[in-house]
Amino acid sequence: MANDDRLAKGSLDRWAVAENRNKCRLGNIGPAVPLFTDFADEIMFPRCILDEQFIETISSLDEQMCNSLGLSSTFRPNYRMWAKSLPSGQIQEDDPYDLELWGYALYSSWSSHFVAILDSGTETELRNGTVSLFDLAFQQRSGWKHLFKQQRKVFLPDAPFTSTVDIILTMYLPSDWGAYLSLFDKSYIFASGLLLGEVVTFVSEAKCKEPTTAQRQLTFDLCSAQHQRRALGFDDGQVFGATVVGDVLSMYCSTWENDIVSVYPAMPSFNLSNFPAFMMCYIFLCKVSDYVRGEVNKVFEEWGTKDGRSKFEERCRNAHARGPWRRRYLSQSTTHDSSRLSGGSNAQDAMDTEDWEFAGDVEMQDEHQPVNGGDRLVLENLQLLEEQQSEGMAIPPARDITRWAHRLAESYE
Repeated sequence: MANDDRLAKGSLDRWAVAENRNKCRLGNIGPAVPLFTDFADEIMFPRCILDEQFIETISSLDEQMCNSLGLSSTFRPNYRMWAKSLPSGQIQEDDPYDLELWGYALYSSWSSHFVAILDSGTETELRNGTVSLFDLAFQQRSGWKHLFKQQRKVFLPDAPFTSTVDIILTMYLPSDWGAYLSLFDKSYIFASGLLLGEVVTFVSEAKCKEPTTAQRQLTFDLCSAQHQRRALGFDDGQVFGATVVGDVLSMYCSTWENDIVSVYPAMPSFNLSNFPAFMMCYIFLCKVSDYVRGEVNKVFEEWGTKDGRSKFEERCRNAHARGPWRRRYLSQSTTHDSSRLSGGSNAQDAMDTEDWEFAGDVEMQDEHQPVNGGDRLVLENLQLLEEQQSEGMAIPPARDITRWAHRLAESYE
């Protein structure tokens, strides 16, 4: 079990210490987020989900699933009844969220989630059931700009120093912004995790039966995202996230309050126990995705202007001068020793250990994606090796190359 997960599951006193050290706070209640209220009130369903063929297929799949689970008629979903009773005011002719294309994929995702809940499945099985919900809303549908990843490390200002995010969405920074960041000695402060050149846009945590653990874990994730944005020079603003605990998805909002990252629940929440509610949640997340993308793109557009670029470059220089908000390396203790945050008189000493493992500032992205940002020497050496490969020379695996290039860059600092 990872250290951050142990701490999230720990006592209230230990959690309070972690909140204080990382300058973050999890609240039980916060200000309303009118944006979310508007999104929920304005949910419309495309007419394609009322097509007889779609209704018949979903009803047939419901029947097969319920028979295999042995569910009585009392607990059986009835998509046809819901579809026929949908008010005309909630139906629209166009399909802005690609439900005609992704409707069956969403059903498959929901049914996996439904089975995991009924069978008291593992956390991994629960997460697998909701992966498509976020993947489709933020990445797969047409016009996407977010990058979808699972189980990624992000850094924290203090112990436990890292948090493992269940689902993290990011967007690429403009390439010239990433190149500018790579010129700084401590360029890693502009990244939330190991990868320079992306900005976090949304995070999510999934737990089977532990809402407190999910909330605390999400607080760590959002704390990291907020610190990254401040280092990049973004205006202080909201960063959103969600928890999935059992069959309930709850939205959260994070903001800066007097140099403390405040995280609090925000309506609405969605009961995912039936497919129509799952679709409604998907449409809501599509709206959140589009809004977040639009807000981040506004920052990118401002960077593209002369005055805007000067403003952000100055903010980045100031952030660099203030000193790192996070560590540069992953700790071996954080990565491998799950007992260090398990309590006891030596727990605090363990938090402060200087047993570090090299992690690097730039992680290789998907082989089909370009490397944005990163240390200048790393990129130059990778380009050189690519030229050698094109000439037929054998080279080591890409990950080994990256580590070597980083070590070379380190020797010049």
